[in-house]
Amino acid sequence: MAPAADSGASWLTAADVRLLSDIGFVASCSRQTQCAVQIFQALTLVRPLRAFPYVGLGLAYLNARQAPAALAALALGRQVLGGWPPPHGPEHAEELALLRVFEGIAAHADQRRAEGFQLLRQALHTAPPEGPAARLARSVLGLGADEPDLAASVIPTPGQPA
Repeated sequence: MAPAADSGASWLTAADVRLLSDIGFVASCSRQTQCAVQIFQALTLVRPLRAFPYVGLGLAYLNARQAPAALAALALGRQVLGGWPPPHGPEHAEELALLRVFEGIAAHADQRRAEGFQLLRQALHTAPPEGPAARLARSVLGLGADEPDLAASVIPTPGQPA
């Protein structure tokens, strides 16, 4: 049986988790990296099958100009969420796509632009079309809402023959 998305600390309410997350993001934006990292690492234990703690870790490291650490945190999130047993619903695809978007941004910050571009494209093509991950990926790629991904005809997406 899969662990519940809310496993870890059942005594914390959703509002408690949201407040901790908000504090972590404020710490991250205030360059209080160690504090932000500790908060988001704790949140990975509380909500292990959600993207936001890993995204928070990634952003804390990006704000501290530590792109390799951001990439590692986001890749760990993708690994944990990718191990989520079936059945997978649209919320699972959205969570994984959000991790890919931020991993693409981190790869770009680490001067790995081709990898970043590919991760953003993967997110765009695997996320629910109207969800936040697809919208963010389109924005970062500079695509309008109705603009086609012209690179799709040149660079294969996952599952597409090369």
